[in-house]
Formats: sequence, C-alpha cells, structure tokens
Amino acid sequence: HMDSIGFTVRYFNQLLSIGSPDAEMGTKLVGHDSFGPIECELEFDKEDHAFYKFGRLIERGTPLTYKIDFRVSEEFIETAYLDNRLGIYNALKVAETLKDGVIIFSCWEEHGGGSVGYLADFIYKKWGVRQALISDITWITEGVEHGKGAAISLRDRNIPRRSFVDKIIHLAEENNIPYQLEVEGMGSSDGGELQRSPYPFDWCFVGAPELGPHTPNEKVHKKDIDSMIALYTCLMKKL
Repeated sequence: HMDSIGFTVRYFNQLLSIGSPDAEMGTKLVGHDSFGPIECELEFDKEDHAFYKFGRLIERGTPLTYKIDFRVSEEFIETAYLDNRLGIYNALKVAETLKDGVIIFSCWEEHGGGSVGYLADFIYKKWGVRQALISDITWITEGVEHGKGAAISLRDRNIPRRSFVDKIIHLAEENNIPYQLEVEGMGSSDGGELQRSPYPFDWCFVGAPELGPHTPNEKVHKKDIDSMIALYTCLMKKL
C-alpha cells in the first residue's frame, strides 16, 4: 500500500487522525496549502485531542505528515513511514527481475481500505491471478525480533489458508532464506480485503518487522530488508 498515516486539518487548529498515528507532543508535521509550505508542531490537550501549533491558520482539509528524519547506522534504518515505503521498495526491487507476476500499489490501507476489492476484480478477470503476497511491514514483538529475517504471518485478525502459508515456509527453507513466523490476533492488512472479496485468492502477509510502528521513528534491521527481498524474489518465481 502507498498510503501513510498522519493528520487532516479540521477547524481552527484542530487535527483529525488519518489511520492511527502514534506521536508525542512537539513532533514536527509538514504539508502544503495554497498559502505555501507548512512545518508545524503537534500538540495535545488534556483529553488527548490533537492540535497544530503554527504561525497562521492552515486551510481546512490539508493533510499533514511527519517530517522525515532519515537515519542509517551499520545495522538499522530509522525514519518515519518505513510502513510502507519499505514495502514499496521491496516490490520495486522484485520488479527488476520479475518475468511473470503482477505488482499492485494499493491505497487507503491505513484507514479502512477500499481499493483492493476492485483491484482484485481486475487482476483475477484479466489474468486469472489467484495468489497474493502482501508486501508490508509488521511489528517487533516478544516473538518477532530484529535481524532474524522477514516475518511470514500465520495469522492476524484474518487467517490465510494454511496450505498456502506452508508452501511459502517450505520455499524459504528450501532456499535457505532466513524468516520468522508471526502469530497475532489483531491488526490487519490488504490481505483482509482479499479474503473478503468474492474471488478465490490465497494470500499471505510477508514483511520485515519494525520497532515503533506509526511513530516518526520506525526502525528496521537491514538483514530483515535483505531477507524480505530475497524471499519475495524466490516466491514470485516458484509459487
């Protein structure tokens, strides 16, 4: 998915969330309206309502996102919106060698979905595609760690068909690609929309895990990015 979490300017200096941003007071937000570029600060009141602090009123409906502070160390990449810039980066890297397959860039995943249904309709009717990998970023948890490979999700709020997931695990093992197995009961992805579509898609979420999801400081291990690209390159050829 191409969309990001953030905020929409409401009335006066009020902000409404896009998706589920998780930022502290003082976080820098950027955007642009008809009066010019914007760099403002995020504020909260006692009831946790969000506001912006800026030298003028910002036009209603203006989207604001985290100001990017891109940091690279020997082992990690840390910045806002690795979810889902890394998912897109992975898809573009796979596209460099892809011969048979479809790469889909969806919208609205962070706040309810809506594009995957008609995209599924199009690719199923045009090419008969029935298998899908969700190129997205998941969470570091007590069972999914930095540096141990991309996570193959056995389930989140939705549950993919186990025989399809087992094929993915088998190919990862067969090709010596490091991976981790994720099991969650909450959260969702574009896979949920595929599951609810009227078309017979097998799907699985496969993605690098990050620390600090939906914050301005999302953090991913470089080994997990390499694992994700290697796994997708293999799966798109052999599934």
